[in-house]
Amino acid sequence: IIVFSKNYSALSWCLEELVKIMECHMMTEHTVYSLFYDVEPTEIRKQSGTVGEAFAKHENEEAAGKWRGALKEAADLAGWELKNTLDGHEAKFINKIVQHISLELRS
Repeated sequence: IIVFSKNYSALSWCLEELVKIMECHMMTEHTVYSLFYDVEPTEIRKQSGTVGEAFAKHENEEAAGKWRGALKEAADLAGWELKNTLDGHEAKFINKIVQHISLELRS
């Protein structure tokens, strides 16, 4: 589960981990879910808004292209968006995710 937040793209180590997660997903077909915590999928996909501001400091880095690609791929995966799930109620949101993942692991 990838937990995206407004500051996710500010940290290069998060972006490096994301690249590795997406590589594993493509090579092994492991299931990966995206969780959008107080950020919209389109902000991750397009690196816009506060996500874009955080990502901007990486623009001159050599890895920026692969990070941008990994962000777009991950934002296109199935997942959950806090704002649009259970009226943004965090505890219910987390419980719903735990229930879903538990069912996945049992099957």
